[in-house]
Amino acid sequence: MKTAARITLFAAGCGFLALIAGAQESLRGKFFVAEVTGAVTFIAEGRAFELHKGDILPAQGARVETGPASTVALVFSNGSSVFVDERTNLEIRKFEQLPFSPGTDTTIVEPSISQTVGSITVGRMVLSTNDLASGTSMFYDTPHARVKIRGKQVIIEVREADTRVVVPVGDVTVFARDAATTDAGRLVTDGQMALVAFPSRGDGAGATGLERMASIQVLALPKDVLDLFLPKIGLSERAQKMVVFETAGDKSAAGAGSTGGGDIVAKAVLPAELPVPLTVSPSTLRTGR
Repeated sequence: MKTAARITLFAAGCGFLALIAGAQESLRGKFFVAEVTGAVTFIAEGRAFELHKGDILPAQGARVETGPASTVALVFSNGSSVFVDERTNLEIRKFEQLPFSPGTDTTIVEPSISQTVGSITVGRMVLSTNDLASGTSMFYDTPHARVKIRGKQVIIEVREADTRVVVPVGDVTVFARDAATTDAGRLVTDGQMALVAFPSRGDGAGATGLERMASIQVLALPKDVLDLFLPKIGLSERAQKMVVFETAGDKSAAGAGSTGGGDIVAKAVLPAELPVPLTVSPSTLRTGR
């Protein structure tokens, strides 16, 4: 009897743990297209089409390409937003998050733990995050660097000779792209920027190994550089306030874009055009009497 009771309790415990594990299955996150200028291409699963304002699309495995005079602002379902500048190639290799409770204001806090791995091979992206959940991981790779992001405002610019990581407000760690896994990287925080570049091959020698390790310089952020990016930061943060996200349904209703726990839906915040014009009625004005 005691043995049977133990087996019953063990089976019940395993069932309970299975339910917990099932409830914590990750969702494949989405993004909302908040603003588009010019022609912006979205590529996923071998298909390519132009993005339009209001589109809601799976982010994982997607590539976004902007041409000359073309930009796009994307809001991810963890509440972070990215302004993709012209002539930029951005790929989201991984974007998953746990289900989250209805009514969470995703414009202020990240609603659940998420994992993001993206890459930018050319161009410039401006990232704005809300308060990220404990346990969240967010990495963006470039040809020169890997950037671990903890928030809040980060610009990653890939140029021919180097990668520039600008942090007006926030906290990131920058690693050389070929660094060992034990490398602690360089901290870049409020009012700083990092320049990451491979050594010059001007002597004609084919450097390999440690000789080819990218160097990282952490510098104070010059005012002219900050001024250059302020309008783009404003566009990114404006997009953040244009939409909220919810998880809805169950795994059976989630479709191919989900790995479990329901689907993610986006709801535009009204008004979509900010700021709201203020109309003052003459009857409410003081006359000075």
